[in-house]
Amino acid sequence: MFSKDSVQLSDSVDYIMNRTGEGSIKLIFDTQNINNVYIYNYYDFELEKIHFVNYNLQIMNKSDFFSSHFFERDTTEYPNQLYIKYPFVLVSINTRPYSINMKNHEGDFKWIKEGDIYGGW
Repeated sequence: MFSKDSVQLSDSVDYIMNRTGEGSIKLIFDTQNINNVYIYNYYDFELEKIHFVNYNLQIMNKSDFFSSHFFERDTTEYPNQLYIKYPFVLVSINTRPYSINMKNHEGDFKWIKEGDIYGGW
């Protein structure tokens, strides 16, 4: 959820709160163990609040997040390219362009929400 003003969120839901325009948050979801969500704060800004009650939300540093546990390198054409492994799904929440996208282990890329600062979504 993107919001310019303060939002009153329920204590019964999990959420990550950060200031709009600060950067990007990367999330990894495990499709085989749906209770685990791994979080990487891409630009290392301070997350305002993390509230979890239903899921195991784990904040990770860069080296742990981009580890061989979640990603593998292309060994052929693009050796510096990282690919998300099965059974994980990578979700990027970008607060500058107000967009959300996801990529799975098969390389399928999908825009969940694509917008702009003027509410173009």
